Amino acid sequence: MCHKSDTDHIIDGYNAKENAVLADILYNTSNNKTFRKWVDRVLDFQTPWSENDIIYFRKAIGYSGIKNANLRRALKCAFNAVLERLSYAITPEQTTKGIEYLKFRTFKRNGDMRQAKSNPFGAREANIIKNFSHFEFCGVHNPNGFSGYEFYLPIYKVVARDGSSFEYTTNMGNMEVLS
Repeated sequence: MCHKSDTDHIIDGYNAKENAVLADILYNTSNNKTFRKWVDRVLDFQTPWSENDIIYFRKAIGYSGIKNANLRRALKCAFNAVLERLSYAITPEQTTKGIEYLKFRTFKRNGDMRQAKSNPFGAREANIIKNFSHFEFCGVHNPNGFSGYEFYLPIYKVVARDGSSFEYTTNMGNMEVLS
């Protein structure tokens, strides 16, 4: 299961399932094309998410995205409701870019682990990176908490061939392991 704070599932006193129903109601009654586009994307389980999909989705649910706060909230809740059951695949291009970045951050050219100051990972994460299978896009994280400034960072799950995994996010080049 992807890392999410307890409050990501409870918004204004409703649980994620109730908010998914709210999103469905708003989808059927809203004329907001951007909202409808993103609800369709959230419900599309077949198409891997591209880097641009993730960037623009984060913007849509953030402070500079969809102007109607209720629609933004409903979209994020629909997204979280889906993530209770599954994670999204990402494109092969983004997978290649991601694993190259993680390997660069973790290992020197000779294969030794980098020093702790430039390597945010421990032995467990390094082993998962060495035995990499695939990435999953499994959520968004607001590093500002409840400051009113909604800025979301993507959460990725790195999965090894043996099924072991960890989740991480990046903010301005700084990586944070979430689980």
